Amino acid sequence: MTAGIEREGLFAAACPEAPARGSITVGWRSVGFVHWAYDPDVVARLLPPSVGVDLYGGRAWAGYQFLTVAPGRLRHRDSRLDRLPRLPHVRLRPEVAEVRAVVAVVDRVGRPGLWLLSVDTNRRLVAAGFRRWLNLSAYEAESRFSSAGDRIEYWTHRPDGTTARLKLARGPETAPTDVERFLTARWRIFLPPRWWDAPDEIRTITTVHEPWVLHRASVEFFDDEVLIAAGLPPSVGPGQALWSPGTSVELSRPQGE
Repeated sequence: MTAGIEREGLFAAACPEAPARGSITVGWRSVGFVHWAYDPDVVARLLPPSVGVDLYGGRAWAGYQFLTVAPGRLRHRDSRLDRLPRLPHVRLRPEVAEVRAVVAVVDRVGRPGLWLLSVDTNRRLVAAGFRRWLNLSAYEAESRFSSAGDRIEYWTHRPDGTTARLKLARGPETAPTDVERFLTARWRIFLPPRWWDAPDEIRTITTVHEPWVLHRASVEFFDDEVLIAAGLPPSVGPGQALWSPGTSVELSRPQGE
């Protein structure tokens, strides 16, 4: 595909698809987003032939999603999802911390989604499953998040010493700008071809959920080694930062074209 495709028009805030048959429901909780703009040619070198860089303002966009994944639907104290129980991260619970290094991409027919450069998780079996069944670059790491008031911290540390750390100050709920909707309203994950697939074969996981409840956020501290390890140049500036209390997501099984 070409190094980049600039789509016209606004980007759908609500998922345009219904949940696929056989989808599973999970909760994505306390999601920290941070993205930077890059040269499209630099980013395109990291992608397979099956997807291209999705451009906004003539630039490629890559960054992180920091979150915890919980089985089943999230239960919140109100329907606006604007509050979460403030429980310490060390409490025993069936949640998985994930740090996703992501690129905004489109497929051959212009469907927007995410390409995962890597996934760090604090669960060995989850990392092994991502590698075995999804063919992702997945790492068992010391990944976690914590919160105190409006301060939220995410951290991952791989066995080889590679780290990423983000401290956010959460602000008020906000309506996303066009670029923020472009970065967060992505309804599929594209998967690398398996060893027996053709190089340009593609599989997708659709991610059906309600529109994000987003809060303005400011970056108080950031240490970025994971994107650099994936092949991107060092990030410049604080990036586009947002925070969401989370949402329930219907994840489809991987589907071919």
